[in-house]
Amino acid sequence: MTKSVCRVDMSAKRALRRICATLAIGASMLVTAQAQTLSFTLHEHLIIGDDEEAPSEYLFYFPEIVRTDSQGNIYVKDATSAVVRVFDANGRYVTTVGKRGEGPGELREVFGMHVDGDDRVIVADRMSRRLT
Repeated sequence: MTKSVCRVDMSAKRALRRICATLAIGASMLVTAQAQTLSFTLHEHLIIGDDEEAPSEYLFYFPEIVRTDSQGNIYVKDATSAVVRVFDANGRYVTTVGKRGEGPGELREVFGMHVDGDDRVIVADRMSRRLT
Protein backbone atom coordinates (compact mmCIF):
# COMPACT_ATOMS: atom_id res chain seq x y z
CA MET A 1 0.00 0.00 0.00
CA THR A 2 1.34 3.41 -0.83
CA LYS A 3 0.48 6.49 1.18
CA SER A 4 1.49 9.89 -0.06
CA VAL A 5 1.30 13.07 1.88
CA CYS A 6 1.31 16.73 1.01
CA ARG A 7 1.57 18.35 -2.32
CA VAL A 8 1.83 21.87 -1.02
CA ASP A 9 1.71 25.35 -2.40
CA MET A 10 2.30 28.68 -0.69
CA SER A 11 2.78 30.82 -3.78
CA ALA A 12 0.66 33.86 -2.95
CA LYS A 13 3.16 35.85 -4.96
CA ARG A 14 4.10 32.79 -7.00
CA ALA A 15 7.62 33.22 -5.69
CA LEU A 16 7.82 30.09 -3.60
CA ARG A 17 8.31 26.74 -5.22
CA ARG A 18 5.85 23.89 -5.05
CA ILE A 19 7.05 21.22 -2.70
CA CYS A 20 5.99 17.62 -2.78
CA ALA A 21 6.58 15.35 0.18
CA THR A 22 5.59 11.77 -0.35
CA LEU A 23 5.67 9.08 2.25
CA ALA A 24 5.73 5.78 0.42
CA ILE A 25 4.77 2.82 2.52
CA GLY A 26 5.21 -0.49 0.81
CA ALA A 27 6.20 1.00 -2.53
CA SER A 28 6.69 -1.49 -5.32
CA MET A 29 10.36 -2.38 -5.27
CA LEU A 30 12.47 -4.52 -7.52
CA VAL A 31 16.02 -5.40 -6.58
CA THR A 32 18.15 -7.39 -8.98
CA ALA A 33 21.19 -9.05 -7.45
CA GLN A 34 23.19 -9.05 -10.66
CA ALA A 35 23.04 -5.34 -11.47
CA GLN A 36 22.33 -4.29 -7.89
CA THR A 37 19.73 -1.88 -9.18
CA LEU A 38 16.92 -0.63 -6.99
CA SER A 39 13.82 0.71 -8.66
CA PHE A 40 10.46 1.61 -7.21
CA THR A 41 7.22 3.26 -8.17
CA LEU A 42 5.31 5.79 -6.07
CA HIS A 43 1.56 6.10 -6.52
CA GLU A 44 -0.25 9.27 -5.52
CA HIS A 45 -2.82 8.45 -2.89
CA LEU A 46 -3.59 11.72 -1.13
CA ILE A 47 -2.93 15.42 -1.71
CA ILE A 48 -3.03 18.04 1.02
CA GLY A 49 -2.93 21.74 0.17
CA ASP A 50 -2.71 21.79 -3.61
CA ASP A 51 -4.88 24.87 -3.93
CA GLU A 52 -3.42 28.38 -3.68
CA GLU A 53 -6.67 29.55 -2.14
CA ALA A 54 -6.82 26.82 0.51
CA PRO A 55 -6.96 27.86 4.18
CA SER A 56 -3.54 28.44 5.73
CA GLU A 57 -3.74 25.16 7.68
CA TYR A 58 -3.32 23.35 4.35
CA LEU A 59 -0.38 25.40 3.06
CA PHE A 60 3.26 24.56 3.68
CA TYR A 61 6.59 26.06 2.75
CA PHE A 62 8.67 22.92 3.34
CA PRO A 63 7.10 19.94 5.12
CA GLU A 64 10.26 18.53 6.67
CA ILE A 65 8.82 15.86 8.99
CA VAL A 66 5.78 13.73 8.13
CA ARG A 67 4.52 10.83 10.26
CA THR A 68 1.36 8.71 10.38
CA ASP A 69 -0.30 6.77 13.19
CA SER A 70 -2.13 3.44 13.15
CA GLN A 71 -5.43 5.19 12.28
CA GLY A 72 -3.89 6.88 9.24
CA ASN A 73 -3.80 10.35 10.82
CA ILE A 74 -1.02 12.48 9.36
CA TYR A 75 1.31 14.68 11.42
CA VAL A 76 3.25 17.37 9.55
CA LYS A 77 6.01 19.66 10.82
CA ASP A 78 6.78 22.49 8.42
CA ALA A 79 10.26 24.02 8.41
CA THR A 80 8.91 27.54 8.93
CA SER A 81 6.77 26.92 12.00
CA ALA A 82 7.05 25.61 15.55
CA VAL A 83 3.83 23.61 15.39
CA VAL A 84 2.69 20.19 14.23
CA ARG A 85 -0.41 20.12 12.04
CA VAL A 86 -2.66 17.08 12.21
CA PHE A 87 -4.80 15.78 9.33
CA ASP A 88 -7.11 12.78 9.27
CA ALA A 89 -6.59 9.83 6.94
CA ASN A 90 -8.60 11.64 4.24
CA GLY A 91 -6.43 14.75 4.39
CA ARG A 92 -8.88 16.93 6.32
CA TYR A 93 -7.32 19.34 8.81
CA VAL A 94 -7.97 18.28 12.42
CA THR A 95 -5.88 20.50 14.69
CA THR A 96 -2.58 22.22 15.32
CA VAL A 97 -0.43 21.04 18.21
CA GLY A 98 1.95 23.37 20.01
CA LYS A 99 2.93 26.97 19.48
CA ARG A 100 6.19 28.90 19.45
CA GLY A 101 7.67 29.39 22.91
CA GLU A 102 9.44 27.70 25.80
CA GLY A 103 6.60 26.80 28.17
CA PRO A 104 4.43 23.70 28.44
CA GLY A 105 2.99 22.75 25.05
CA GLU A 106 5.31 25.20 23.31
CA LEU A 107 8.06 24.42 20.84
CA ARG A 108 11.12 26.29 19.62
CA GLU A 109 12.99 24.11 17.12
CA VAL A 110 11.52 20.73 16.29
CA PHE A 111 14.10 18.41 14.79
CA GLY A 112 12.46 15.05 15.27
CA MET A 113 9.04 13.49 15.61
CA HIS A 114 7.91 9.92 16.29
CA VAL A 115 4.56 8.17 16.66
CA ASP A 116 4.87 5.25 19.09
CA GLY A 117 2.89 1.99 19.20
CA ASP A 118 0.16 3.63 21.29
CA ASP A 119 -0.24 6.47 18.74
CA ARG A 120 1.40 8.99 21.06
CA VAL A 121 3.27 11.69 19.18
CA ILE A 122 6.71 12.45 20.60
CA VAL A 123 8.37 15.67 19.47
CA ALA A 124 12.06 16.42 19.98
CA ASP A 125 12.77 20.12 20.54
CA ARG A 126 16.44 20.96 20.03
CA MET A 127 16.43 24.48 21.51
CA SER A 128 14.40 23.54 24.59
CA ARG A 129 16.41 20.32 24.98
CA ARG A 130 13.37 18.17 25.67
CA LEU A 131 10.95 15.60 24.32
CA THR A 132 7.30 16.60 24.39
